[in-house]
Amino acid sequence: LILFLSGPDRDLAVEALGKRGDPVVAEAVVGLLADPVPDVRRRTIVALGKLSGGAAVPYAVPMLSDVHHSVRFASAGVLEGLGEVAGRELVARFSDLSSPGKYLALRTLGNIGYVPGMHLLKEVMHDPDWALRGAAARALGRLPDTRPFLTHLLQSEAHFWVRKQIDSALQEANPN
Repeated sequence: LILFLSGPDRDLAVEALGKRGDPVVAEAVVGLLADPVPDVRRRTIVALGKLSGGAAVPYAVPMLSDVHHSVRFASAGVLEGLGEVAGRELVARFSDLSSPGKYLALRTLGNIGYVPGMHLLKEVMHDPDWALRGAAARALGRLPDTRPFLTHLLQSEAHFWVRKQIDSALQEANPN
């Protein structure tokens, strides 16, 4: 399969290698993250997540800023599956991401319930980008003890969509 990584069916080869689960081949597929074909990049990040576990995080975080949506969402899925180790890296490298990457990073922090990322989520609630504020609000609703902060935000937020996200987060928020 490694021989096929440089051929026209490299997307299928990298997917098969990921399914095999042999971590030894992880190093052989990393170079495909720069492939011009989005499907190759998408399958590569998924394979790295399966092959490397937490070691895939430094590769998956920057892929949140990929130009193709399927690669960005595959990267977010890999990171969600890796939990806390992904959360640390998302917080540390948040400022390096594109706007779509930041949006997915915020969503991922909420989905994994990464409490140490709460300071970043609260900080983003003052960002001029309303989409990021909305994503941060939803993520905050998935963390404990955020109801008072979200209630306060609802009173001061002017953007209708962000207000809707805060309201939804309050409805889903942990009552503690």
